[in-house]
Amino acid sequence: MNIALKETLDLAVTGQIWRIYYDQFSNNLLVEIRKATVRQTSFIIINLDNGKYEELKIKLENNWWIGVCAFKMPYLIINHYPDPALPESKGVICYSCNIHALLWQHLSLHFVEITDHFVIAFSKDSNKNFGINLETGLLKEIDDNYQENPNHLLLRNLMVNPVVYQDNCMDFSNIAEFIKKKLSVVPRKAIEYLEFTQYIIISFYIYGTNDLVLYNTLVVYSRNGELLLKVDLAVDKKGVGENTFTVFNTSLVFIKNTNQIAVYELG
Repeated sequence: MNIALKETLDLAVTGQIWRIYYDQFSNNLLVEIRKATVRQTSFIIINLDNGKYEELKIKLENNWWIGVCAFKMPYLIINHYPDPALPESKGVICYSCNIHALLWQHLSLHFVEITDHFVIAFSKDSNKNFGINLETGLLKEIDDNYQENPNHLLLRNLMVNPVVYQDNCMDFSNIAEFIKKKLSVVPRKAIEYLEFTQYIIISFYIYGTNDLVLYNTLVVYSRNGELLLKVDLAVDKKGVGENTFTVFNTSLVFIKNTNQIAVYELG
């Protein structure tokens, strides 16, 4: 049986890809991009079904001191940090990804989680939980047992992350030996490993010429050991990271050099 990977997206952005969020119902990714030199945050939405993407044109007065709470098309829920000296976030702000506009905001509440039709938020002033209707922004007080209500089904991210093996464990040694035989290189520090359907996906590091910097490489093999993909993810790294790749539904997603996102369909 022939196994092939289909590249559906290879997109370079201006800035650093900070974080990726997944909506399992629409099979869309939200990519958060930060530009430190101008202290700006922007977003791109990627449809994994067809590889199409668009910039989310929302305007915030100060979009650097914000954080993404949840992403469920067409809703983007964010909060903000009113005091940059303090790490505490505040507010529940909802934007529409369809009309690129603010829908509603409750600046005194604190985000807890998102459900099928509501955002759950907490008021420190009253010590109560509230359900915020995603479409209208209307508040409804709820009790602490809201999770037991079948009408408040919690959303869970359906994504698969690799297992991380440090260089002091037997699994690391076994996988490193496999890579050494296949590619004639010696992995160092840590390996990320995932078996997904008929694929074996590995992210590993090797030292540069001076043993002071690391090179990060991603490889995809079939179950019978055929090399299907080999990509350099990063060079001149000072240390290792986690979740250098993720599988969303059946799409392999990874970041190259902090500013390039690639998507391959695991057919």
